Amino acid sequence: MKKIKLNLFILSLLALNTVFSQIAINGYNHVALAVKDIKESTKFYRDVIGLEVVEVPENLKAIRSWFKIADGQELHLLAGRTFPVTNNDPNLAHFALTIPNADPIEAYLKTLKMPYLRQKRFDGAYQIYVTDPDGYFIELNEPKANRKPLLKSAWGVQTYTFRNMFPKGILSTLDTIKALGFTEIEGGNPKGLSPEDFRKECDKRGISIPSTGGGYEELAKDPSVVIKNAKTFGAKYVMCAWIPHKKGEFNLENAKKAVEDFNRIGKAMAENGLTFCYHAHGYEFQKYGDGTLLDYIIENTTPAYVSFEMDVLWITHGGGNPEELLRKYGNRWKLMHVKDLKKGIKGDLTGGTPAENDVPVGEGQSNWAKIIEIANEVGVKHFFIEDESNQELINIPKSMGYLKSLKE
Repeated sequence: MKKIKLNLFILSLLALNTVFSQIAINGYNHVALAVKDIKESTKFYRDVIGLEVVEVPENLKAIRSWFKIADGQELHLLAGRTFPVTNNDPNLAHFALTIPNADPIEAYLKTLKMPYLRQKRFDGAYQIYVTDPDGYFIELNEPKANRKPLLKSAWGVQTYTFRNMFPKGILSTLDTIKALGFTEIEGGNPKGLSPEDFRKECDKRGISIPSTGGGYEELAKDPSVVIKNAKTFGAKYVMCAWIPHKKGEFNLENAKKAVEDFNRIGKAMAENGLTFCYHAHGYEFQKYGDGTLLDYIIENTTPAYVSFEMDVLWITHGGGNPEELLRKYGNRWKLMHVKDLKKGIKGDLTGGTPAENDVPVGEGQSNWAKIIEIANEVGVKHFFIEDESNQELINIPKSMGYLKSLKE
């Protein structure tokens, strides 16, 4: 009798195994976490972790919050947790998300003064652990990288990005720039610090200044002061970002005068070992002949004296195609502002757009893998991230993480 019962038990296990083997798992759908405060937790996962909010049915909005992790994969927050979280140990229960690179995320967490744990995984990649407001552990995992990065230059940033921070503390802002991982800047000394002292403070932090700028009128009248400052900074490039004109009505006369002035300014720069670059701003895409006034400016300035800086956001906003322009004018492009225009925004010829239309690189309209690939081919020397939004400390780590994820 016992033998019969044992045989029946074994047959039952085999039957269960047969049933379970028919369950076809297509993927992960969602993880659900019980949270104490749905609003606080929603803010954390949206603003700190950076997850995209998924619309919740109207009757659930007070007690549910959903986020997209990847296509068909979500995180669901459920309001009403009254019990303590006891499994908040990275060596016990936790959930993991994939990140492109740990460095900018670590820098971002430091700016938030948020506790975290970083460690190297067995395969050489890094992982970062953080806790949410309830105490749940989240593991942020780098993939193992075998391919070489597409962006090969040093990490650079345009100091206009920190225009709201410099007045509150020049040295603390430079510390932030260093902490974010930048080793190059484009810009000049902020008010309150001489060019010499600014250079010294940058040197202390391992930050070089390969490019600086000057206003059109200042450069056209007498570029000597800008040249002197550029040499003090150790810069190789001087850029000009705006041609005076009536808003939205940039015309041939404006372009002709700019060509004349740029050739003269560029010659003075070249005689002092510097390269002058005009930073296109989008308003130059007024039609002219078979092309635009930007074509006119590039084709009528002397290549030995005048080069160009591509600001990808403004080129896109003005109706230009960054990839086509890079290929068309090749090594006339020496510098690039890495900046993305929000999806769905239709530009114009004003050279201006609201700050909220400047989004983290990779979240906007541009094909960055192709743009950087072509920029490398034509010899762009320096890439400067520029963020004109009012949430630069949130956007920049996202931009850097995306750019680091691009591989050859």
